[in-house]
Amino acid sequence: MSEHNRWLVEQSLAVDSYQDAAARAALAADPRAALAAKGVTVPDGVAVTVLFDDPTHMHVVVPHPGHTFLGALDLPAGLHGVKKLIAATGVKALQEPDFLGALRQDGAALARANVPKLKLTEDHHLIVVEEDASAVRIAVPYVGKAALLRRVAS
Repeated sequence: MSEHNRWLVEQSLAVDSYQDAAARAALAADPRAALAAKGVTVPDGVAVTVLFDDPTHMHVVVPHPGHTFLGALDLPAGLHGVKKLIAATGVKALQEPDFLGALRQDGAALARANVPKLKLTEDHHLIVVEEDASAVRIAVPYVGKAALLRRVAS
């Protein structure tokens, strides 16, 4: 078991990519190396893909419980903003099959109904991505506009 927390590792990668265009390009080009720089070794045979949100598309990753090399799935105190909301949604989907079904059916409508402060419009799409044993997905929230930074209070 890793001493890391998956969500804090992902948040750290996202923050790096927001602050430095070169870090963002490096994350997109070689996510394994970016994870290694955070102390996470991805086993051979496991593909890593980075999903960058944009102004109208948000990704919810439903984590694979076997990916212990990424660290714990607990939601830590240091997690904040959109990343906290998306991580909590992914964990809930992993734990509750009925919720996962509703998320698959229309995640954006589910978010609009249950998380009004997210302020998703009809133009927003929530893309649910489920991991399996052979694939890791890392979602990087969009923060291109100041309004989106404030979308979800910490």
